[in-house]
Amino acid sequence: MSAVVAAISSFIMAILKVLLPIGIVVLIMIAFKIIYRYRKYGKSEFRAFQKTDNIKFTDMIKCMINEINEFKIIIEETSLYSDLLVLSETGIYLIKIMKYQGAVTGEKNSKTLKNKVKEKIEKEVDNPFYYLENDKKILLGLDNNLQIKTILITNSGVNISIDNVSKNQIYNVANFYYMMENDLKGTKIYDKLYLESLAKLIKKRSVSDVNK
Repeated sequence: MSAVVAAISSFIMAILKVLLPIGIVVLIMIAFKIIYRYRKYGKSEFRAFQKTDNIKFTDMIKCMINEINEFKIIIEETSLYSDLLVLSETGIYLIKIMKYQGAVTGEKNSKTLKNKVKEKIEKEVDNPFYYLENDKKILLGLDNNLQIKTILITNSGVNISIDNVSKNQIYNVANFYYMMENDLKGTKIYDKLYLESLAKLIKKRSVSDVNK
């Protein structure tokens, strides 16, 4: 009996000797992944990722913007094409969030773009900048002096080349956060009362559009 117990104990110890190093390696890899994400995305965006694993991508972007310690008004439910409208003391931001694969090419003034997913697979997709420009015109109709920036947030690894669209209009999540943080800490051109009045006007217009 004791021989059987000893054999089982030896077997368990042998398994533990194999599994323990593997477990340590896995824990080290997880730790490195956490540190990498923290250093890559920064403290605020890292918290945003942790908070938004199971909710919409748009909500994650909102969470990131809210982490920036500057005055801003985020408007989501509008009749505009953009997913988010951000009113800040340093400017107005029209933000569209889209995911692509492969390469995306085209012209800013075209309604569609070409999305080459694979070597022999190409499809047409909506051109976000064409519709963002329409949103921009609508806002300029409320105040022709508005300083408006149109932005596309997309996934990393996609190659986007759109004529007459500058690189500072296209961001992945990490770069977008750093851009917004720097922008919102820039030169202030609007006061808070004006932005609050503008937000009310935009929301009122959106309700009116829905009721038409």
